Amino acid sequence: VSKVMSGVGKPDLIIPAGASPHEYRLKPSNAKSLQDANLVFWIGEDLSPWLEKGLSSLAEDASITSLLGVDGIQPLSFREGALFEAHDHDDHDDHDKKAKKGDHDGHDHGKYDPHAWLSPQIAKVWLNVIAAKLSEADPDNAAAYFSNAKLARDNIDSLVSEVNSILDPMKDKKFVVFHDAYQY
Repeated sequence: VSKVMSGVGKPDLIIPAGASPHEYRLKPSNAKSLQDANLVFWIGEDLSPWLEKGLSSLAEDASITSLLGVDGIQPLSFREGALFEAHDHDDHDDHDKKAKKGDHDGHDHGKYDPHAWLSPQIAKVWLNVIAAKLSEADPDNAAAYFSNAKLARDNIDSLVSEVNSILDPMKDKKFVVFHDAYQY
C-alpha cells in the first residue's frame, strides 16, 4: 500500500515491522487509525483473526479489502506435520469437537495459508487491486496510484530475477524452518 501511495500519502500501519501479525494486540493508537480510516487493506482473518472484531466495530465506515480473497489469486491450503504436508480439515474427525474449527496441535489458523504476500505473483495482483481501490476513493490521484503500482511490479520482477540467480545453486537443497510460511 505504501508503494502504491508513494508521493501521494502515507498509510497508517496497524502492525509494526517485526511484530507477529498472528497474535498482535490492538493499541489505542491503532483503534484511532481504524476509526479514521476510509480504506483498510488487510490479508484477512486467516492471518489476523483478532483484527476482525476491530474492523467491524471501529472501521465501520471504511471500505475494507481482504487481500487473501481478491479475484486473481489462488490461496493455498495449510499444510501440517513436520514435513508440512497438505492437510484437509474435512478429511478427519479425530479432534475435540469443542475446539474451534482450524485449531490443531495448539495453534489456530483459518482455512488458507495467509502468507501469500511472499508470492511475487500474488503481490503483483494485489498492487493492481490496491491502486484500483485507492483510485476509487481518490480519483484525482488515480494516475499516480497506477503508475506507482506499475513501478512496484517492475521492481518485483527485477528482485525475483536477482534472488533466483542467487538461490539457483541451492534449488535442490533441503532446509529447516520452524513455521510453515514459505510455500508461496
